[in-house]
Amino acid sequence: MEPAENIINAHKIALANGRVPKHYNTGEIESESLYGAALYALRDELLVNAVIAPADQFDTVYNSKFSDYMSSGGSEIIRERTDKLHKIKDLHYTV
Repeated sequence: MEPAENIINAHKIALANGRVPKHYNTGEIESESLYGAALYALRDELLVNAVIAPADQFDTVYNSKFSDYMSSGGSEIIRERTDKLHKIKDLHYTV
């Protein structure tokens, strides 16, 4: 590895609080192809509405938009990805 690559990698690790996340290739997540495009739009809507919400309404707006996101396929993607990760590495965590 070149010295410049070492510096770049060290910087990335520093930005992640010294953690180097493992990468697990789960293969295709079918629910992402079903819900992905709609979820991108819902994510953007959640972020925009959360930013412009009055402080006293932030929790209500955020929770409502997050609930929409999860019920529109977000929870299905998480469930499918979690199932695949369990099969790959016998990882034990819950969502």
